[in-house]
Amino acid sequence: MKGQAAMEFLMTYGWAILMGVVVIGVLSTYGVFNYKSLVPSKCMGPSELPCVKKPVILTNDIQSKFSFYVRHPFPKDIILKSIWTSANNECGTITAKTVIDDVEEELEDKRIRSGASFTVNVYCSEGQSNIVKQNFILIYQNVQSSFNRTAEFEIIAKASSGSESELTWP
Repeated sequence: MKGQAAMEFLMTYGWAILMGVVVIGVLSTYGVFNYKSLVPSKCMGPSELPCVKKPVILTNDIQSKFSFYVRHPFPKDIILKSIWTSANNECGTITAKTVIDDVEEELEDKRIRSGASFTVNVYCSEGQSNIVKQNFILIYQNVQSSFNRTAEFEIIAKASSGSESELTWP
């Protein structure tokens, strides 16, 4: 009697369980459960130089370009001195540029006006994987002092394939 009840249960609900497994298999084949497409793009910076937009990462097999957008909210101008990668350097050799009013220039000794927003473009000599987490340390000075200050930015984003013109090494 117990065997018959077990068989009836399996025949009744077994088809539903089997169909559930098949549906999950088909969905995973089409990439519905692909966690890489769900990675949020974010730029986290200090309060004195906050990020104002999502970062953009373009890459190919040879090099990468990180772009993040920063606002300088304080009343005094600053001078950008240099940028470094932190200890988890997967970037190789870097070159940095700033973009203000659609003009890209060298980052070093670049004066940023109070209240201005600017883009930091960091060109890396090594290509990146699909999901990138990279820390950059920006060294800057207040115009009225000679003390260097640091601002650390954490960039997390999914890298997009970039064309040669978009990734041209400066």
